[in-house]
Amino acid sequence: MKIKNIIGKLLCFLLSLILAFSGIIIPDTGSNGTMTVEVQAASAKLSVKKKTIKVGKSFTLKVKKASKKYTFTSSDPSVAKVKTKKGKKTKIVGVSAGKATITAKLGNTELKCVVTVKEAATEAVATPTPEPTPVLVRTVSSDGSSVFDLTVGGRLQLEFTGKEIRRYYTSDSDKQYLDVTEDGLLTALKASTNPVTVKIEDKQYNHYICKVNITGEGTFVITPTPTKAPVTTPAPTQTPGVTTTPAPVITPVVTPTPTNTPGVTGTPAPTTTPAPTTTPAPTSTDPSAPYINPKSATLNVGATLQLKLVGAESLGFFLPFEEEDSQYLTVTEDGLVTAKKPVNNVTVSVMTSTGKLFSCNIKVIAAGSDTGTDEKGIGSDGLGSKEHYDYNTMSSDIDLGNTYGLLLSRSREPYQKSMEFTIEREDEFVKACRTALEHGVEQFTIKFRQFDSQYWVNKFVDRIHYYSDMSGYTADGYSYSRDDAAHTITFWPAYKDVWKAVTYLRYSGYEADSNTKKLLNAAMQLTNDAIDANPGDTKAILLYVNNRICEMTTYTQPIPTESDCPQRDATGVFFYGDGVCESYTAAMRLVLNILGLQNDTIVNKGGTHIWNRVMLNGTWYHIDVTWNDVEDTWHGGYDNSYFLLTEPELIKKSTASDDPKERNDHLWYNFYN
Repeated sequence: MKIKNIIGKLLCFLLSLILAFSGIIIPDTGSNGTMTVEVQAASAKLSVKKKTIKVGKSFTLKVKKASKKYTFTSSDPSVAKVKTKKGKKTKIVGVSAGKATITAKLGNTELKCVVTVKEAATEAVATPTPEPTPVLVRTVSSDGSSVFDLTVGGRLQLEFTGKEIRRYYTSDSDKQYLDVTEDGLLTALKASTNPVTVKIEDKQYNHYICKVNITGEGTFVITPTPTKAPVTTPAPTQTPGVTTTPAPVITPVVTPTPTNTPGVTGTPAPTTTPAPTTTPAPTSTDPSAPYINPKSATLNVGATLQLKLVGAESLGFFLPFEEEDSQYLTVTEDGLVTAKKPVNNVTVSVMTSTGKLFSCNIKVIAAGSDTGTDEKGIGSDGLGSKEHYDYNTMSSDIDLGNTYGLLLSRSREPYQKSMEFTIEREDEFVKACRTALEHGVEQFTIKFRQFDSQYWVNKFVDRIHYYSDMSGYTADGYSYSRDDAAHTITFWPAYKDVWKAVTYLRYSGYEADSNTKKLLNAAMQLTNDAIDANPGDTKAILLYVNNRICEMTTYTQPIPTESDCPQRDATGVFFYGDGVCESYTAAMRLVLNILGLQNDTIVNKGGTHIWNRVMLNGTWYHIDVTWNDVEDTWHGGYDNSYFLLTEPELIKKSTASDDPKERNDHLWYNFYN
């Protein structure tokens, strides 16, 4: 018996070893006799843990086996900069020599990659590396009065006390003058005649600003030469199908060496920091050198262009984001560019022997086309800057008169502050709520003949988020009172800015605040631009609006939880340049009302997505501006695959998709029906 026990124990021990080495986890029997089996999921990891790159170069850092999006941060953005803050991969760009740790975080999981950035200068270059200018830290005032001074090449770290900051940023038009990281590190790139505005957004989507004056030695301005004939730069060899913008002939404006460290006026510069020196151009007497020629170009597919670096020794031309951009262009080390595929914008860069970068922006179009749209409809129709509207300069003066509707004239009805309804069934209750909210009333009363008030309140709460999406009514701001004795419930709605603007547009006598009028004016400017560009063509007008909203809006990540924040309202699109599906839809709905077209919005079956519907020539068409925006890709622009689809076309497209999100988003349910 003892031998049997020993043999049994040995067998158990051997079995355990076999199971352990085979990766099978021995089930644990719980107290109730059931077995619990743990399955070890494959852990995510970074594509690399260490990486060495040169200044100006980049690489893609991926999270392998990632099921969700990670948040990427850099321990020192002045050394290695994170291009995309959230996702399953990001672009890491070398900014200056040094080391930085890139962290990918999801919940409590942190994955790290150590990036070493080295100078790009060769050993043969004898130019000494100047001492880096100290990065000053300055606090931004919440009243918008903060003004800071920087010289070209200077850096400044902003901080904002008392608030948890979501991001620092500047407008697209000012990015040529000032580089702003999301964590507030400023780098002056180019002297600016006017102060550059830096915007600060906190976690509650409140916004603040500060101003930055940028000056510097060697700043260039375009000026005529009064005593000599104008000096012209020879145009590059022109290849058919190539439109280029040559570098301008410019005269340097020499300013005295600044006595202040880049930062706040009045801060003494450290005496140990030498003034930066400029390496003379080795091959050119052009006073504007060095520069890349041309600075921008438009190429037809198949065309070639020879880029040149004027006034400096080149270390080679390259695509900064080669992994993404090589499908659109090829570029040789000596600067020969060949266009392969239409795209709105691709950057080609060249580095000098002293480590300076110069770039040319290239747009590729299909032969015989004047747009950058590729075969999938992705691109730009020449709508200009992606910059959103400036709230501070937008006028609040507006006079609508007795009608509205730029395409279909409609009369403005008198505004009603309150409404009262008597209902018995749920469909009557839904219709009553819809009517009241459509009119933007200050309050409405429901008289019921059966059930108690709590029953109808529960019905209202069940539908509240649909109301929020569908009518611009905020889910967080409503209030109500019940009177069971009188069989009544009175609701006091709260509205988003977009619905206040629609109410002011459609009903005379409505008192609108300045915010509402500014929003309406911004939408009217966009609408007028669309009409001017496409006179008499309603579908082309709507396509222009769709594309413009896509171009000036970035989808907000992470998605805000507050129902009344700008990113869930048309103000997010028009004044902040970012938003979620509610913001895209609200902006389009405001324009549709300005045009006078019959329209409504559709919320999907799960209550997680919303888009527009418009009546044209007796037929309902769907427009999903959010899904038409492909801003999340590196190239921006739009994809018009969800533009003016009939109901059968929408159902066919969404159900045939291999993307489960695309299918789920468009399992649509119209709350109004």
